Amino acid sequence: MADVDLSLILRNTATASRDAQAALAAVSTLSHRLTGIESRLSAFEGRFSALEGRYAVTEEALVGLAQSNQAIEGMLAEILSRLPVK
Repeated sequence: MADVDLSLILRNTATASRDAQAALAAVSTLSHRLTGIESRLSAFEGRFSALEGRYAVTEEALVGLAQSNQAIEGMLAEILSRLPVK
C-alpha cells in the first residue's frame, strides 16, 4: 500500500470547506437581496394596480363627459334651428 500524504488531503478539505462557506454566505446574501427585490416588486405591483383602477375611473368619467357634451350639442342645435334666420 502506498503512503498517502494526509496533510495534502487535509489542506484540500480545509480549502474546500472555506470555499463552501463562502459560497453559502454568497447564496444567503443573494437570497436576502432577492427577497428585498421581491418586496419592492410587490409594492410596485400594488401601485400599478391602483393606477389601473384610477385609469378606469377616469375613463368612465371621460365617457360621461363626452355623452354630456353630445347632449348639450344636440340641445344647442335644436335651439339654433328654432331661432329666426336673418
